Amino acid sequence: MSKEGKTGVSANTPKNIMFGAGTIHKGLKYTSNAWNFAASIIGATSGGSKLSIKPEITNIEVDGALVKTKGLTVRHKMGKRGKRSL
Repeated sequence: MSKEGKTGVSANTPKNIMFGAGTIHKGLKYTSNAWNFAASIIGATSGGSKLSIKPEITNIEVDGALVKTKGLTVRHKMGKRGKRSL
């Protein structure tokens, strides 16, 4: 039985999202009121897919600073990693 105010969602939920069975597409586009599903399909999944998105962070070093300095951490790129079974 569920309790009011309690869910299975935590701070780690966005790091571990598991999708169910589906299809994987490359170059999927929406044009002229339609999707190009047939032209972009790679295959169907077996066992689902998992997606993780992590930022690439660079710590800018400054002469004389022996520790990380607030404001000198730069997120410059979002890395994407997928795991799937076709």
